[in-house]
Parts: sequence; structure tokens; C-alpha cells
Amino acid sequence: NVKDAARLRRGPAGAGPGGSVPELPLLLLCKTYAHQLLAVNDEEFLRGAPLAPGEVRELVDALRPLLYRLYWTQALPVPGQGAVPAQVQQQQAALVQQLERDPGAGVLRLQLLEAATRVFNQLAERNERRGFMPPEAWHWPALGPRDLDVYLDDAAGPGAAAEGGLEGHGAGASFEFSDARAKEVLSCLPQVVPFARR
Repeated sequence: NVKDAARLRRGPAGAGPGGSVPELPLLLLCKTYAHQLLAVNDEEFLRGAPLAPGEVRELVDALRPLLYRLYWTQALPVPGQGAVPAQVQQQQAALVQQLERDPGAGVLRLQLLEAATRVFNQLAERNERRGFMPPEAWHWPALGPRDLDVYLDDAAGPGAAAEGGLEGHGAGASFEFSDARAKEVLSCLPQVVPFARR
């Protein structure tokens, strides 16, 4: 039920045993709805198949904070992810310990991350075509002013003479995010960041 899923936007407090979000029903909703969206054209979608427009808005309102939590505030560490703030490293270490005690929860979390991302992106793509919600409805709470900063990773050394490099830098030069989570967010969910900040 979308109305049950919409309650998730208030966060995990009191939602289940130990304050955990009831992720299994939301996972089932996301996987089912993602398949249904593949079979529905834009006209049918706007007429309310398979969910009414109000229910779609409720679903987006439920998925947006969930994805913010899964990608940003409680993001799992990624091997070779690079720099993340010290506070995030502590949170990630605690989360990994928790998931080591309950591996099934980790699998469920990753499946929910994939399914929620898929539905959120499918709905955002429809919104780009049909404009049933304002762009601000997709944005996350304000990220810090430095969260999306990039720096030049000059792997080949400054001024290395190599074809295809960035101006004044070698071919191995590339841009890196100061916070590794930003790369995942902008790769998987660019619509959650206002276009001017991307």
C-alpha cells in the first residue's frame, strides 16, 4: 500500500522492531511497481494506471528520504570509494558491524536500494517527459556547501605531455569528488541535486 510506504518519509523511529523501517513491504512494492511501469505508456500513467497521481506523489515523497538515507546519511562503504568525512566513516563502520551480525539485513538493504532507485528513476524519467511534479519535489534536503566539491587528481603528474589530458595536466588527470558519496549520487540519482549544483 502506497499510504503505508508514505509513512516512511517520517523516518525509521517506531516503524518496526528496534526502530527499523519495514523494508520488505517497500521492496515488494518497488519491484512490482517497476515492472508495472514498463507496461504502461505515459497516457495510461497520467490517467492513474497502475497508481493514481496522488499515490505516485506519495510514493516519491516516501522514496526520496529513504534514498537520501541509503545513499547519503547511512551509506554503505564502497571498496576504493575514496574520501568521506570522518563522521561518515564512523557511521559506516557501525553499519558494517551491524550488518555482519545480520547478513540477511544487508542483502535486503541492497535489494531495496536497487529497487527503490529503479522506481525513483523511472518516475523521474516520466516526470521529465510529462511534468506531473515540480523539479523541486525530487530534490534532497540541502547538501552541505562542500559536499559536491571536486578536485583535480593529477595521476600522471602536472604538465605531463600526453595527448588527451586536461589542459596543463597529463592524460591520467581526472576530476574526483571531495566526498566519495557524491559520485554515487550524481551517477545513480542526478535528479535529487538541483541542476545548477550539478
